Amino acid sequence: MIIDSYYQEKLAKPCGVFLRGTKIYVTDGARKKVYVFETDGTPVASYGQKGEFTYPWSVYVDSAGKIYVSDLMDGVIKEIDPRNGKMRELGAEFLKSPMGIWVEGDNIFVADVNQKSIILMDKDGRYLKTLTQNGDLVSPSYLQVVGDELYVTDAAANRIVDGKIEEGFTKVFGEGYLLCPRGITAFDDTIVVANTLLNRLDAFSLKGKYLWSFGEKGHELNQMFLPTGIAYAEELLAVADQGNGRVVVYKIEK
Repeated sequence: MIIDSYYQEKLAKPCGVFLRGTKIYVTDGARKKVYVFETDGTPVASYGQKGEFTYPWSVYVDSAGKIYVSDLMDGVIKEIDPRNGKMRELGAEFLKSPMGIWVEGDNIFVADVNQKSIILMDKDGRYLKTLTQNGDLVSPSYLQVVGDELYVTDAAANRIVDGKIEEGFTKVFGEGYLLCPRGITAFDDTIVVANTLLNRLDAFSLKGKYLWSFGEKGHELNQMFLPTGIAYAEELLAVADQGNGRVVVYKIEK
C-alpha cells in the first residue's frame, strides 16, 4: 500500500515513520508536520501549525499515545498530547541536532548527530547521561532498542553500531553492504535497515550476519528512492520513501 497524501496535501519529504496500534505516524520535514493515518491509509490527524516545527525528523509514540518528535533544526524533542494537540519542548539545554529517537518506559534515547552521541533523557526533559564515548559514532542517525541492546545507524560511516545499553558499544556490522544507512527496525530476531543511498532495505541477524536485501532505485511499488525512516508492528513494515514523497506499507508474511 502507498500513502502519498494527507487529503489533498501531498507528502514532500517523509523522514520518520512509526506504527502504533492501528495508526501510522509520519514526519514530513519539508511540510513541517506530523501526519497520522490509519493502517489502510485513511487520514486521521495532522500536527504542526505555522512555527511549531522547523524540521521534524523522527517520531515515536508511547503506549499512552503521547507523540515524541525530534526537531532536527530546533534542537529539541517535541511532545504532542493527541487529546488537545498541545506541544511542549524537551531537551533544549543539552540537545543540538536530534535525529533518531526511541522511548523506553520513562526514558528517551536520542541520536544527536551534531554531538556524535546517544543521549539519554527522561520524559520531563531532564538529562540523564550520554551513552557514548568519543569516537564511538561518526553521524548517529536512527536507533532501535532490542531488550538490553541498543542498535544505531552510523550513516556517514556506513555501518550499524550496537552494544549493551549499560556497557557501551562493542560491535560493528554492515560494512560493505551499507551506504548511508538511516532508519532501523527489528522483528523476529532480525534487524532491517533503510540503506538510503543504495535505495533498498537490508536485513541482518541480531548478531550482525547479513540475511537479505529488498528493493532497488525507482518509483514503482517494490522500488524506492532514498528510503529514510522505517518501522515495524503487527506484521506491517512501513518505509518513509523520501525521494518518492510517500510511505510504502508492506505486509510481512510469517
